[in-house]
Amino acid sequence: MEAIEDWPFELRGVPPVETLTNGDGTRRVRFVRRSDGAIQFFAQELRRCETDGQEYLVWYSEQVSGLYPDLATARHDAVREISWLRDSS
Repeated sequence: MEAIEDWPFELRGVPPVETLTNGDGTRRVRFVRRSDGAIQFFAQELRRCETDGQEYLVWYSEQVSGLYPDLATARHDAVREISWLRDSS
């Protein structure tokens, strides 16, 4: 079953420059370069949902960062702010 993306409209179709995933694949952090060159990260959790008897998976954004000038700075703050990512480092 393919998961639906909970993704801001302006970033749909923009591939991440890096994705960090936890061990069981149910959490991830995606780093995206915006059209203005800034980096932003999205901490997401894979959730199982049901509507009208149909079951589906959604990557739900739990945390959305501010804007960063580069990937290294964004990655540093993501590790500092996201407990599962910090614990796996």
